[in-house]
Amino acid sequence: MAIIFALGLTISSMLTWGSTANVFINGLQGDGKIVICLGILAFNFLFVRRVPLAVSLILGLLGLTAAFIDFQQMANAVLSIRGSVGVGLHLALISSIGMVLGVIVEMFEERKSGAGKKLYYLDK
Repeated sequence: MAIIFALGLTISSMLTWGSTANVFINGLQGDGKIVICLGILAFNFLFVRRVPLAVSLILGLLGLTAAFIDFQQMANAVLSIRGSVGVGLHLALISSIGMVLGVIVEMFEERKSGAGKKLYYLDK
């Protein structure tokens, strides 16, 4: 579950983060570069067995912080010029929250089973 949300966090940076009647701003024009790096790192670290899940949790929390700050700044900016917050920022918020929750669930499952990080689709 966390892997899908990490991928969503990565994709969100390529979508529109704000728009007005004439101007569209995507995530790569600003802090989206940070968000895309966090998403890619978290996605890759979730596959590596030697990397603790806490690393992906920290990356998810950093992504959530960046997405929340950018959402607030974009909302304030477009309010005065009759624009709207784009779908990319909404997806970044949803994906980062989902990734954090997904990693927490995986941490509890790992602790409960005692077997370490499991990738159900790769472990047979």
